[in-house]
Amino acid sequence: MAQCVVWTANGLTATSDAPEACQGFILQTASEYTSTLTLAQALQPPAGTDIGAAYLLGFSLPVLCFVVARMVRSVFVWEK
Repeated sequence: MAQCVVWTANGLTATSDAPEACQGFILQTASEYTSTLTLAQALQPPAGTDIGAAYLLGFSLPVLCFVVARMVRSVFVWEK
């Protein structure tokens, strides 16, 4: 569980403040720290190259499927 500590003349002193009301520093356990890093990485916005790649895939995939379908259709119509 996170612990609030404040800097005093004697060093860091633990307080009974809730983490939301802490006026100093928050000490975390190793598992809390790992969870915080995982959440921070998950909430980062995607890079510009990722957005561009998704847009290109979303545009080119339907066009490619359309072209392939037209080619297949033309082969079947041609054979009749």
